[in-house]
Amino acid sequence: MSMNPPQSDEKVKKSRLKWYEQLGLFFLFSLCGILALGPIQWGNITLPDPWIYPYKIVLPFVFLLISLVLRRKTNLEPYFKIFFMFFTATSALLIVKLVFLLINSLDAFFTIPTNTEWGFSTVKFIEMFVIVSSVILINLIAQRTEHKRKIFEELYMKKGKLYLGLIIGFSGFFVFAIGAVFIAKYLFYGSALTWSAVFTWLPWILLFCFSNGILEEVLYRGLFLTRYEPFFNFHVYNLLQAIIFASIHIGVIYTSESLMFLGITFLLGLLFGLLTKKTDSLLASILFHAGTDFVVIIGIFVNL
Repeated sequence: MSMNPPQSDEKVKKSRLKWYEQLGLFFLFSLCGILALGPIQWGNITLPDPWIYPYKIVLPFVFLLISLVLRRKTNLEPYFKIFFMFFTATSALLIVKLVFLLINSLDAFFTIPTNTEWGFSTVKFIEMFVIVSSVILINLIAQRTEHKRKIFEELYMKKGKLYLGLIIGFSGFFVFAIGAVFIAKYLFYGSALTWSAVFTWLPWILLFCFSNGILEEVLYRGLFLTRYEPFFNFHVYNLLQAIIFASIHIGVIYTSESLMFLGITFLLGLLFGLLTKKTDSLLASILFHAGTDFVVIIGIFVNL
């Protein structure tokens, strides 16, 4: 199986898609995205115990089957690439689930205490490493040899407009980091927070923030932004990815203002998509995203 970059005459031309066709695709991709990467996958909305593993196991095969059917028609190449990315994402999430099952089975030899700052952040680092490695590996296996070098470009894993990305990214990071205690006191049950505690946790805060920033930017922006381009203009597909990104925060228990937080994550999703597109790289959105997570994680740490 190979994933050739679609030729210009094979692409779905946005101008040839009527408004109701684009609307139908928007809802279809939203539904698939929420099923593949939404709150059920992250455990914020729970399925009954007998169903969660079948859900995680069957879903990648459903997306793979759809993508293979689409692959048979060259004029459906853009559709194939969308559904193959859903397969990639769900496979990576299944792989990380299996990795943690293996780690938990070895608790007689070592354990990672998730009720400690270092344990909580270490779990997030492992999660990021396994998922991002799986995404890259699946794409490398699927690509023809002559196209393997383009994988990182398609995933926005490149320097892009480096200096602009660094300036915007670090500016966003420091703005949120400076206001972290104040915001966390209001939104994330952080009434007991002090800056002295934050400085004590700083290595684990940074490990969590950058791990989660890399993980979520690869999954929600890197995997899909270029795949949506044949179907919609930027403003439409940026809205699409922001809806899917916001959906993963439905049901979270670490905030006292769930609806406000959901709205904030939606707006941040729009911003991260814009930063990725304008800087032609994930770098700015990863750094900015890490700053927003700084606020969240100190609220979680103080309540561990």
